[in-house]
Amino acid sequence: MTVIPFPLDLEKCFPVEKYQARELLGLPLDCHIVLFGAIKGTMDSRKGVDLLSEAIHYLSQKASQSPLDNVHPVVFCQTASESQACGSPVGAFKSCGLIDVVDHQITGVLAHPFDSHSLRLEIRWVLEDKQRLNILGESARQRAEKLWSYKRVASPSSNLFKEVVESSKEKD
Repeated sequence: MTVIPFPLDLEKCFPVEKYQARELLGLPLDCHIVLFGAIKGTMDSRKGVDLLSEAIHYLSQKASQSPLDNVHPVVFCQTASESQACGSPVGAFKSCGLIDVVDHQITGVLAHPFDSHSLRLEIRWVLEDKQRLNILGESARQRAEKLWSYKRVASPSSNLFKEVVESSKEKD
């Protein structure tokens, strides 16, 4: 089975200066921002409020569509890969396709599935050391460039289409 990842436009998803992004979106400059995501209807969006025992700011949809530096999503595969392209480490549960997107303690962290205490510990590990946070962000961007750029995804896609065409010619 050939797996071809969804490509990212790395010219639209890229690291930007933290202060510039936060100023543009009207977000505080002096704290970490952690975004949480869930499939609509599967989770009360406010359940995570006490997860980090810190102030929670609910962001508009506009914020989730912008390339933010030092915003740490706990979300789905495509959003996770886009976040990494923006140079932000990702925290997620070790489940579904996210285990293929996040390289644990290299481009982000993976917590035990659906264990909020584990997620809390992993997110704290990322945030407690500024140098580690920066290294994770740089590694995240490098992984995105390596795995999800249009150039990287185009070759396997092209090869798969050629195989399909050749296979159908043989059957005729």
